[in-house]
Amino acid sequence: MKEERVEVTDPISPEDAKAHPGMRAAYEVRTRVSKKRVSANSNVVVLRLYPVAERITTLQTRVTETSIELSWAAPEKTSGGEALTSPVAYRVYRGEIDPASAVAATKDMADAKWRVKPILLGLADGTSYRDSGFEFGKTYVYLIRSAVSAADKAVESSDSVPAVVTSLDTFPPRSTYWTGGSGPVGCHGRLRTSRSILVLSTTKPISRVTASIEANRKAQKAR
Repeated sequence: MKEERVEVTDPISPEDAKAHPGMRAAYEVRTRVSKKRVSANSNVVVLRLYPVAERITTLQTRVTETSIELSWAAPEKTSGGEALTSPVAYRVYRGEIDPASAVAATKDMADAKWRVKPILLGLADGTSYRDSGFEFGKTYVYLIRSAVSAADKAVESSDSVPAVVTSLDTFPPRSTYWTGGSGPVGCHGRLRTSRSILVLSTTKPISRVTASIEANRKAQKAR
């Protein structure tokens, strides 16, 4: 039971999916308190079963200043062991976990303490993806699923091996330089944009520099 939901796994062998593509499987549920006290049947859910792409077993990550880069190896076979001939697309899922559980999660995802469960982040046609919507200081879990077409519908593989990434800002601040008319009169400056620090060097009296800075601020706001 997970979060007040009962989950039951019904293993389907690769051989069955290979031998009977499109096979229908019907499921319904009863609750039982005792041998004599049984609920009525639930609604019936009918599924069609198809071979899917094999699980992606290698997922690599790299944290850059602007994105988290993912790359993986393309699957070559179906879950039934046959050569994969249909075009493959990829679906990227991302969740967030408590950073304190990151080490445990790399060994067993059952020990992950989720803050946000994995949801679809984006699609990829090739074997790489850039997540530019991340935030430094958070710990993410990435999963990739391959998607192939079956009966005019996309069917997904099982989850890839997970990649646990803690994004730390270890990058030096960027600097923007200006002189003369682009900054306060008579100043040479450097603006460290990622830290919002302004470093000035000038031969002018500090009162004139301050007034010039304020004038520049007002001019920028007026634009």
